[in-house]
Amino acid sequence: MGDRRHCWSLVASAPGVTGWWWQRHHRSAAVRVWAAGAGDVLRAGPFQVRDFGTGESVILLLHGIIASGNNFGAGYDDLGRSARVVVPDLLGFGGSMDTAGPFDAATHVAAFNAELAELDMDHQPTTVLGHSMGGVLAIRWAAANPDRSKAVVTVGAPLYRTSAEADQRMGAMVPMAALLAGSGLFPEAVCAWTCRHRGIASWLAVGSRPDFPVAIARRGVNHSWASSSDSLDSLVRDDGWAPAL
Repeated sequence: MGDRRHCWSLVASAPGVTGWWWQRHHRSAAVRVWAAGAGDVLRAGPFQVRDFGTGESVILLLHGIIASGNNFGAGYDDLGRSARVVVPDLLGFGGSMDTAGPFDAATHVAAFNAELAELDMDHQPTTVLGHSMGGVLAIRWAAANPDRSKAVVTVGAPLYRTSAEADQRMGAMVPMAALLAGSGLFPEAVCAWTCRHRGIASWLAVGSRPDFPVAIARRGVNHSWASSSDSLDSLVRDDGWAPAL
């Protein structure tokens, strides 16, 4: 009898939960302004990339961890009026999820160069913009390619001096994000379940983040434990950005 009452309470609460989700979703500024970007989606080097725009220079847009290139939506399309714009899904994430690693800075830098060469953009002056972990990669790529770097822009780059500082900062994030950014059996188990049930996990991500555009929330589960944990260790917890900067 108690189980039956519990089931009925869940059914009764469902409309309220759905209403809450729709309200949060439609009030979200990100949801209102985001739309899928223009251009061609193709394979270049080890990356899946979005390529658009015309011009003598190149703009490379790098997303953060647990994300993909679709974070840079149509709001960035105007950049293509004066430059070729390349938006890769980073190694181990999004449409580049099938890359085997390693996922450190040196591997990414070499992969960016291979990508730009394949697109015949390896001699143009390049501006690189990175969000979060992508900001670290932007600095590292520019330091390795000073003759081609026109400018570097970082947004919320995790420039931590020590791994202890990184862990302290990540621990101050919202509880679930902090938990999944940590180490141990639980985050690895969650990631393993996600890999086995990626379709279900993508819709659970939508339900847990009504403030995100649906396409971005769903794409956020496209990674593996290796890509997420190795990226945290070699890019977020590592201080290799300092000599590069």
